[in-house]
Amino acid sequence: MAHPFHLNINRLITILAGLLCITACSGRSIQNPVPAVLRLQSGSSDIHGEISRLADPLIKSRKNVGMVVGIISPNQKEAIYAYGLSNLKEQVPMTTQHAFAIGSVTKSMLISLLRILDHKGMINLDDPLGDYLPGEFKCKDEKVRQITLLQLASHRSGLPREPLILTGLGRFINYLFTGENLYSHLTPKTIYEFLQNVSLSEPDAEPTYSNIGVGLLGHVLTLKTGKSIEQLLTEYVFLPLHMADTTLKPDEGYREKIATGYAGDQPYFISRNTPQKNWQFGPMMIGTGGGYSTANDLLQLLKAYLGISKTPLDEVLGHHVGKPPLGWDHTVLEEYQTQIFYFHGMIAGFNCYMGFEPESRSAVVVLQNNFNWVDKVGQNLLLTFSKRYRAIKNNW
Repeated sequence: MAHPFHLNINRLITILAGLLCITACSGRSIQNPVPAVLRLQSGSSDIHGEISRLADPLIKSRKNVGMVVGIISPNQKEAIYAYGLSNLKEQVPMTTQHAFAIGSVTKSMLISLLRILDHKGMINLDDPLGDYLPGEFKCKDEKVRQITLLQLASHRSGLPREPLILTGLGRFINYLFTGENLYSHLTPKTIYEFLQNVSLSEPDAEPTYSNIGVGLLGHVLTLKTGKSIEQLLTEYVFLPLHMADTTLKPDEGYREKIATGYAGDQPYFISRNTPQKNWQFGPMMIGTGGGYSTANDLLQLLKAYLGISKTPLDEVLGHHVGKPPLGWDHTVLEEYQTQIFYFHGMIAGFNCYMGFEPESRSAVVVLQNNFNWVDKVGQNLLLTFSKRYRAIKNNW
């Protein structure tokens, strides 16, 4: 029989894990796009004006210190606009060249890398995890070794969001008061020990979001190739797409480009608009949220998913209508007959939204230097683009 103390600790971990999920649920705020479409049709507004209608109230209310919005409109025109400040104390204006921590949007790059390596025949999406782990690696549950790379990328591995261990509980409590990295304890040794002892349910038909699953994906790609995630992404994603301002390892010169990040909805016990330190990731979790980028660079990645980057990656990453791209979130807005694909990342003092709408072939990037759970700009712009595109197409 298990000791009562162990039962209480496990229960406490489970309760606090549930609290973390509750406090870690991002959202997308949707409003009726018809007024915006009517303004665009009448000529009383333009796209810049509609972006400002969404962004300005967030800046004026101090919900956001600053913001950069990049778009690819249905006619394939690109534009980037900056709002607010990159540094509140020194009153430095935000510019379109500022870099931001992008959090879980880093996963979009790692999954892009996976698809590229699969296309080149260097790996296979159906390869099991056991083929990549050290030969002597033993698991209590053999299903762990049978998890495929595809299941890791699509969050269908059956692995939890994070390991439910006491160290993680301590990191979470510390984060609420300090804003320090939640995942600094997740080293290869920690994850290996967790995998050796975890018992999996059958892989779910529906995705179950797993940070450690994507962390493992990046880890095994480094084992397979003998290169770091930064080296792999630079060679196969950043250079081909001319993403010169994207990195997982910012040097001193790059750090000068990064806007100051600020507390927002989290950390819970830190006042809004308090400066936050940028997180440093170890090799196991860097592919889950360690990226930094600019609006221009993220638009280049989105162009590949729209099939308009004019690079060989259009063939690999280009979206096929009716088939969600691997690893992307999607929402179907039936009322507006629109489907949107997106990534949404929150980390330290930053929020990053990146999405596209396949029918209108439009895309949006929203970078904010506050940690706020809800996107109030990106989805609404894509919905406006979709409705405006339909209006022109159908001669409304």
